[in-house]
Amino acid sequence: MKTIDSMRAAAALCVVLVAGLLQNASAHPAAPQCTLTATGQNNPAVDVAAVTQAVNSPTLSGDATVCLSGIFDFGPPPTSPPLMSVAINPNPSVTSLRIVGLGDGAGNKATIRRGIQALSLAQTATLPSLVIENLKFEGPAFTAISIFRGNESVRISNVHVAGVQSYFFAPFNGAFREGIVVTSALGPIDGEVVISDNVIDGGTYGAPDTTLVVSSGILVQGATAQGAPQNFNARVNVSRNRVLNWSGTGILAIALTEAAIEGNKIDPGAFANLTAGCTPNGERAANGITLANTVDSTVKDNVITLVPALTGAGAAPNCTAALILNGVSGGSDDGNIVFGNRIRGTGNYAIVAGTPSGSVETNNLFAFNKTGNFAPLSATLFIGPGATANAFIGSFASIEGNVAGNWVLNP
Repeated sequence: MKTIDSMRAAAALCVVLVAGLLQNASAHPAAPQCTLTATGQNNPAVDVAAVTQAVNSPTLSGDATVCLSGIFDFGPPPTSPPLMSVAINPNPSVTSLRIVGLGDGAGNKATIRRGIQALSLAQTATLPSLVIENLKFEGPAFTAISIFRGNESVRISNVHVAGVQSYFFAPFNGAFREGIVVTSALGPIDGEVVISDNVIDGGTYGAPDTTLVVSSGILVQGATAQGAPQNFNARVNVSRNRVLNWSGTGILAIALTEAAIEGNKIDPGAFANLTAGCTPNGERAANGITLANTVDSTVKDNVITLVPALTGAGAAPNCTAALILNGVSGGSDDGNIVFGNRIRGTGNYAIVAGTPSGSVETNNLFAFNKTGNFAPLSATLFIGPGATANAFIGSFASIEGNVAGNWVLNP
């Protein structure tokens, strides 16, 4: 018996030791194997150049890892030197580039302060795979990370965006404020796009922010012009992000196919753009998640909390909503599944399918989205006149719009 008891005790001890080792390994992941390392000097005169030289070094080839350490200051707009953004454009021999921040002994991430579009993939880049992870951005203007084209894969994870400054862009006569942007504006995006496990905080808003054109924590966008070919072929996964204080839409997905937006926690905040409303693309009104011209995609297990919002003029916006799905510019939303999301707080609508002007939404399923802790100012569910053959399953305290053209199970 003593032998058996001793064996059991030893086995139990092994289980405890192994569990401890696994927990320690997860809390302290293995340090990256750095091909090059750039160390921040907290000085705009040298930091932009140092990061640019590192990520675009002619010595890099194959699978390369550029590590960033310390604090980098890219400077406030305007500043000298005028270049306040790192354009990622490594030589063609680089097949995969990983840009990773190194933590200090206290657990703080490597930090990039200020700048305009702090990190962006250059228009001429031919990089097949890009990974950006474990970095903190403090107060960049326009965006923290911008990807305007891509080949095989883009992965952005474990990034903390601590406030973004609005940036006035003269060609559009308006200001932009975004956290992470992946768009095919400058070329097709193929392969896979993963944006996961990030904290993306829009920060505070003021008088200059009343001219915002786009304000989104995460924007993933393909072509939207009527008749334009679909140029965003990548499969998208946006998951487990914490998104807060975005006056437009926390997560905005436009012209995508087979995207997955799952397990995110979104608090849009109390500031809505001056021109607020449930506009065709869902922007400008402190909304949670918007899908536009998106097909065969899934939005599930997200938690969205709305609060009463005001525009820059101190007025209530025309419309705030947690989940919005609508087609724009001649496109449509078709075959999407919006399932098991939890909607809390107070706003005009919990769910909006379509717009009053008559966008097109067909064959979409909204099922078991939890709205019991949501207090609607207008209605729990709005169904636009162009929304037909959609299924709505759940408990809706109140419904507005085209109920007859859809299937609604409201026990």
